[in-house]
Amino acid sequence: MWTRAELKENAKVVLKGSYWEGVAVILIIWAISVAAGLLGFVIPFGGVASVLFLSLPLSVGMNFFFMQCQIAPPRIGNIFYPFEGGRYLKIVGAMAWMYLFIFLWTLIAEAGLIIVLAKWMSTMVTFGADRFYMYDYLENLQFDSSWIPVLIPSGAIYIAGMIIVCVKSLSYSMTAFILTDNPDIGYGRALKLSMAMTYGQKWRIFVLYLSFIGWALLAVLTLGIGLLFLTPYITATTAQLYVRLRDNAINNGLATPQELNVYLK
Repeated sequence: MWTRAELKENAKVVLKGSYWEGVAVILIIWAISVAAGLLGFVIPFGGVASVLFLSLPLSVGMNFFFMQCQIAPPRIGNIFYPFEGGRYLKIVGAMAWMYLFIFLWTLIAEAGLIIVLAKWMSTMVTFGADRFYMYDYLENLQFDSSWIPVLIPSGAIYIAGMIIVCVKSLSYSMTAFILTDNPDIGYGRALKLSMAMTYGQKWRIFVLYLSFIGWALLAVLTLGIGLLFLTPYITATTAQLYVRLRDNAINNGLATPQELNVYLK
């Protein structure tokens, strides 16, 4: 069993010898991601390509950096771990696979929005676009009760869909860390193992992330600059969480030490 206080305290111990390197890592990743994202303004689908082929593997590299800080002196070059040793395409594929599943789950929430959009379009067709907007503007149109049978179920679908997306995102949240241990583990296995690790733990993980909200709000007040200094703390804490979940998975027979290369640690 783990506690938030324990994970955060362990993260602080790790960061005592690696904090500024961690800040440098975040800054480098942000700079690369922003520079690559500019491709979206120059090349069709350049933004999507930069996320898929740069940002996603770099996020795994960031996790690898903080994982290695637990057992060795910090080395900024660790963020390029996914690009070395033939791991690149495997990591890109696994991360893309994870986000594809998250996207598919968002379709449930989007269904609620589509229902509202369909109702709005049907109203537009009935009145005509010009008459619809003019009537609404001049007459201060009162609420149309015909929207009630639409808004209630569509709102419920949207809220339920967003809850499902949140739950599934937490369920898949250890995938990137699993790839730092074994990039050869395979798309499906990495996802399933993350789901197994987080089974029965998702609410506690959610509360752990929620405990950073105060710091995050303060960071936003600095126009996001504060996130540069907060992200190492959050990631180091999440790395501590992964170690605990990984150990639990091995102890409970959900994975073997060899599968996660624990014997190399």
